[in-house]
Amino acid sequence: MSGISADDNAMDTSQKLSRSKIQYVVFKIDKVNGSETIVVEKEGEKGDQEAKWAEFVEAMPESEGRFGVFDLRWDQDDGRKRDSVCFVTWTPDGARIKQKMIYGSTAESFKGSLQGIKSVIAAHDISDLMDGRAEILKK
Repeated sequence: MSGISADDNAMDTSQKLSRSKIQYVVFKIDKVNGSETIVVEKEGEKGDQEAKWAEFVEAMPESEGRFGVFDLRWDQDDGRKRDSVCFVTWTPDGARIKQKMIYGSTAESFKGSLQGIKSVIAAHDISDLMDGRAEILKK
C-alpha cells in the first residue's frame, strides 16, 4: 500500500459515475501541495457505449499510468440488460518502473474506496483493454 489517496474532487466525481450521471472517469497520480494524490484527469458524459469506450481508451497515455472507471451497460443475447462498473488499472509497458510500482501499490486501496465496482481490467496495452472489456461483456 502506497499511502496515496484520492482528493475530494476525485471521490465526488466517482460518486457521479455511480449515480449514472457520467460514463467514465480517468484518474492520475499527481503532486498536489507537495504530496502525491489521485486526481481527476478527464470525465466523459453519457453517450453511445462504443463511442465512449473509444474515447476512454484514447485517454490512456502511451507511457504513463492511469486509473479509470467505466460504466459498462449492455444487452445479453436473451435480451436481459446488464451493467458493470469497471475499474481499470493502466500501466503501459512504456511507463517508468517507479510509476508502475506506484500505480500497482495504490490500485487496491483506491479501488476499495470506490463504490459499486463490479469488475476489474488490468491493462498494459490497448489489446488488454479491449480483451478485458470483451470478457466482461460475455458474462
